[in-house]
Amino acid sequence: MFLHDVNSLKNISVILRRFGMCSGLNLNAEKTEALWLGICHDRDQPPLVGINKVNKPNKILGVHFTYDLKKKQELNYDETLRSLSETLAGWKWRNLTLYGKIQVVKTFVIPKFMFRASLMCSTKKVMKELNSIIYRFIWKGRNKIKHLALISDYKNGGLRMPHIKTLIDTQRIICLKKYTEDYDSPWKHFLSFFLKDYGGKFSCIVISILPTYQTTFPVFTENVSLSVVQING
Repeated sequence: MFLHDVNSLKNISVILRRFGMCSGLNLNAEKTEALWLGICHDRDQPPLVGINKVNKPNKILGVHFTYDLKKKQELNYDETLRSLSETLAGWKWRNLTLYGKIQVVKTFVIPKFMFRASLMCSTKKVMKELNSIIYRFIWKGRNKIKHLALISDYKNGGLRMPHIKTLIDTQRIICLKKYTEDYDSPWKHFLSFFLKDYGGKFSCIVISILPTYQTTFPVFTENVSLSVVQING
């Protein structure tokens, strides 16, 4: 569960204790861990007496979350890139056509990478390394035609090779579109908190001006803004 502040933490501890008194079901402190979030993430003391404080990255649905940016990069993208490189290496011995190789990339590489890219920010270094892994598999060495020709549509003489940067930008725009849709979801509250002083959902219409605000927004929100700017030209 997510708690707003220390007072919420105290309240939930009271509720759990009362629940235990009534039902006989008590919290197993030995199997329970708690994690400070936000500005409190570097506190040393445990959130509740008898409950251990989480001191290692949390893995949720295959994605590692931690405040250590270097560790987060290593556990998520570095390991993923190594895994993708090994996957493509297993297909190199097959005598595949360019169409076949591109299909392998679409099937085994893009979904695995985009799952992480849709949840957290990726650096230019990561995208450059991913492109290097993909195109070494496609060409078995140096590129033989221009990158733009390969990603173009069939009718324009291309092979519709996925363009990683465009895929990531599209994910960001979809995220923004979902935020403006009329349904409630917990993840929206985080973005609403940072946009409340700038018009809330209305500010999404002009989210491309976010970089001009003298406020520190989450990196993911800034990346969404930059994606809008680039698409709008």
